[in-house]
Amino acid sequence: PERIVGIELDPIHLSIADGFFECTDGCDLVAADAVEWVQEEAAEDDAARFDLIIDDLYAEEDGMAVRCAPLDLDWCQHMAKLIKPGGMLVFNLIEPRKVDHLPPLKDPELRQRFPYVKAFRMEGYENRIVAFSGSPLDECCFKDHLSEICRRYPRCSGVSKRYESFEPVAAALAP
Repeated sequence: PERIVGIELDPIHLSIADGFFECTDGCDLVAADAVEWVQEEAAEDDAARFDLIIDDLYAEEDGMAVRCAPLDLDWCQHMAKLIKPGGMLVFNLIEPRKVDHLPPLKDPELRQRFPYVKAFRMEGYENRIVAFSGSPLDECCFKDHLSEICRRYPRCSGVSKRYESFEPVAAALAP
């Protein structure tokens, strides 16, 4: 990618990301509230436009991960406004039961904007990764990209072997 923008409230997480992914030129790590940043950016007429947005908004409360932004239509519309045509909106969810209720599966406008969906899980983990795209999703291409990431970052090795894809029930029912 030409440019990566990471928004994270906790500066320690930014430091870890910078060290792990060896962020260099074209990588902007911003210490900010991601919810406020997205809402403010989406309100601008000349809002930044991205090929990919990953929603992974959790914090810790009493030792448990809690969501920092509602998974509602308003939030998803804000993020969609920042995505280029043909781009992707990806969610990392720790609540598997919420997958079939994601607004891009339910809202006709978001469904039209992101008609392609792919979901992934790993055995033994609650997390679900759900990708919505304006362009067809090629599983072979996805696996090739994961392999490339593992070559560049050996600490990620083996991840691609543990993910399995599935189709959310709501996606199968959509017209």
